[in-house]
Amino acid sequence: ALTFYAKGTKAGTINDIGFGQDFFGDEFAVTRRNLRLTTNWRKYVIPIPDASRLTQSQGLLWYAEGPENGDGYTFWLDEVKYENLPGLAQPRAAIMNGDNVTQTSFTGSSTSVTGLTYTMNQENGVDVTVGAAPAYYTFNSSNTSVATVNSQGEVSVTGVGTAEITASLGSLAASGSLIIQSVGAFTPAPTPSDDPSDVISIFSDAYANVPVDHFNGFWEPFQTTTSNDFVVDGNNILGYENFNFVGIEFHINVPTIDGSEMTHLRMDVFFPDDIPSNSALRVRLVNEPGADETSTSTIIRPTTNPALVSGEWISVDMDITGLTDRSNLGQIIFDADEGPGLVGSTFYVDNIYLRR
Repeated sequence: ALTFYAKGTKAGTINDIGFGQDFFGDEFAVTRRNLRLTTNWRKYVIPIPDASRLTQSQGLLWYAEGPENGDGYTFWLDEVKYENLPGLAQPRAAIMNGDNVTQTSFTGSSTSVTGLTYTMNQENGVDVTVGAAPAYYTFNSSNTSVATVNSQGEVSVTGVGTAEITASLGSLAASGSLIIQSVGAFTPAPTPSDDPSDVISIFSDAYANVPVDHFNGFWEPFQTTTSNDFVVDGNNILGYENFNFVGIEFHINVPTIDGSEMTHLRMDVFFPDDIPSNSALRVRLVNEPGADETSTSTIIRPTTNPALVSGEWISVDMDITGLTDRSNLGQIIFDADEGPGLVGSTFYVDNIYLRR
């Protein structure tokens, strides 16, 4: 384990601390998250998932931390070293955070095994869990004619059917799995034809995209929508599952978009499963998200034009000129509030951009 002593001028939480971040790929990086400091010196432990693979190490120690409740503070580290701790016991490894996750995929698509963790029980009886790089694990596919997985946990879908991706850490079987259900060939969204000079692109391989904070902020506690983004033959697709609402944000740590000269918000949407008659997808564009926000929206139903249908791409071209101030655009929100039939559904999105 990597061990050290630490204390702060006040109680605080170091967001991330670990080893192996070497700026050359971070092949053997390990991260302990939310490390709680006190004002007294205390010894901390970061377990090594598989020491037999850590034969040469760069990046002995790194951390990422910011102010606590807006206030800065000082903390100290001492006696940083690798050591053999016989008191560590009950090793447990996991992928996909220990869950058995099923993903619908397509031939030619790719995804990655995520949620790689390693847990040890310390001498004081308290568990410590770290996030571990894929290089510590050995991955396996139950059906390589459907999906293969490389040493970095990158999965390539090669055929139709089901394959279960599992992993081990040394002799320790990891809990959790990624179950790939490939339904065959994927039909890409129509290639956009708008001139790049008339476009501000948010998500599209056809244009240069502006910076985005995230494509799924997961607004707790009521959001159920999860992400399953994927790549098919080099084409990036946003995938949303367990849908109720979800937001794309570009105003937190990146500039808002000045869309004053833009007249439409365009995107392509695909629902792979049957659409119940009481379904509706609302798309909302928000200016200045927060207390003073304004927005405009459109609702797509099975009876509108374009119609909400399954099994084909729906091209949405939303008139946004009703939003008088478009100078600080910061959010695009999808929700099923107007049509509960879509709650729990899966859909894909591509080619999101503003145009004039």
